[in-house]
Amino acid sequence: MTMNDGPDNPASRADEEEPPSAGNYEVLDSTLDQLDSLLDHIEQKNDDLFAKLQDLLESNKETRVEMQSLTSESGDQDTSDTTDKDSRDDTDGHKPAGQ
Repeated sequence: MTMNDGPDNPASRADEEEPPSAGNYEVLDSTLDQLDSLLDHIEQKNDDLFAKLQDLLESNKETRVEMQSLTSESGDQDTSDTTDKDSRDDTDGHKPAGQ
């Protein structure tokens, strides 16, 4: 008797098992079809979520660029307003308060 002839050997257990019936294959086939369908559904949802995420990221990027543009324009106006006021004050000989 070799070490592989024991009861734990899968080959010796296979001889003792009954052969699978056509009904077992049908159940297995049906289960695999259900799993395939569910995985397709999950994959479609994943693709939809990914597309929505891409749209959201693009929208956020556009909003951020627009806000940065508005902020820089606003900053430029504030700087030019201050510069204009300083130059007006200098022309009439008065320094602005706080200087």
